Amino acid sequence: MTTLVVASRPSTIALADEVVFMVDGTIAAAGTHDELVRANDAYRTLISAFEHDRHDGEDRGHH
Repeated sequence: MTTLVVASRPSTIALADEVVFMVDGTIAAAGTHDELVRANDAYRTLISAFEHDRHDGEDRGHH
C-alpha cells in the first residue's frame, strides 16, 4: 500500500519509509529522511529551518 503524506514537521517526515523532496514542482531527491539529511544540502537546510522555527515558538511560550 502507498500513502502520500504532506508534512512539515521533521518528526513526522522521519517516520516515512521514503521521502520525496521536491523543489519547484520537480523531484530533487528521494530516500529516507536520514539519507536526505546526509546527502542533500537543500533538504538539510529546510529541515534545519523547520526545527529552528519550532524552537523559536517554544522560546516565546507557543507550542
